Amino acid sequence: MFHRNFTAELHCSKAPYVGRVGVTAALPGSLLSAEEDGWLVIDRRYKSHHVQPIRFKFEYQAHTEDRVHYMIASSTRFRGLADGTLGFSINGYVGFYGITTTHEVLNHVSPLYWALAKQATVSYWKVEVLGAWDGTVEGAERLDIHLRDSTGRRIAVNRASINGDEYLNVESGEVLTFQLRNVSLI
Repeated sequence: MFHRNFTAELHCSKAPYVGRVGVTAALPGSLLSAEEDGWLVIDRRYKSHHVQPIRFKFEYQAHTEDRVHYMIASSTRFRGLADGTLGFSINGYVGFYGITTTHEVLNHVSPLYWALAKQATVSYWKVEVLGAWDGTVEGAERLDIHLRDSTGRRIAVNRASINGDEYLNVESGEVLTFQLRNVSLI
């Protein structure tokens, strides 16, 4: 994979989860918007709220023989999303952290919210290419990849017991494969 920064859409390529990865977006004025915004989901599989399609910004950090490390953010301007960094919660759900004014306010007024937010892990992500790559942008868009957290756990899809929706998670669920689309080198 690229040893430089780039932006791209992220698409799940594993059936039956095929679709574009986006973020949950609560309806404006929702009292729970800070808890509902910014979680990664597959657009065709999520039913509870609006899903905002986004482009991901991959900021190159380092590489090993078989993986490339990136900090991942959003290049989409939506409710402060571009200010957030991809991480995962204490129970493994993948989402953007530090994205909303409401989030910052709740950090100051709610000890429980602050404690949970502080337990989130925001670190680099590993991209593992599954197959031979020819080094081109076009070739990168045809490759299946795994996304792994900094400890090596692959992103999976996990069905939430409360509402039955499926969220991306690094602790449990069915492991997913992804493809990059509309890649732009920066």
